[in-house]
Amino acid sequence: MENDIQQEILNELRESRLRTEKINNLAKKLVYWLGVPLFIAILSLAALISSDIIEKYKKKSDVKYPQIINSYRNMGDFDKAIEKSKKFVEKAPDNYYAWALLGWSYFDKGDLTEARKSIEKSLQLYPDYESGQKVLKSINLRLAQKNKK
Repeated sequence: MENDIQQEILNELRESRLRTEKINNLAKKLVYWLGVPLFIAILSLAALISSDIIEKYKKKSDVKYPQIINSYRNMGDFDKAIEKSKKFVEKAPDNYYAWALLGWSYFDKGDLTEARKSIEKSLQLYPDYESGQKVLKSINLRLAQKNKK
């Protein structure tokens, strides 16, 4: 049953992403003919369609936090990604990936201090996490450059 729900969620997200891509492509063509305001309206509609699907299926299974979080990150809704990441961390505080997703979400939003805290926690739980090591180096470089200014 759980696999059926997971597969249904993945299929719906894939279809949603394809619909979003089609809408985005159409919007790019229309912006040439109708101008920027319509382009922005159509992109907003595409994001709403995707988020509606995510909200519909998140209730069916909370084991899909990574997919849901990454979907919000991909749509640029970093506040929602952070919110869901915090819930994931609450449910699985010893899961390095939950902390990593929280760190990545903060990183995407530009909150490097919070990103570093979360990534460091992720690396405490799983020191061999290569992506975490790489992003931590990037965060530290950016923070060092920011402090020099």
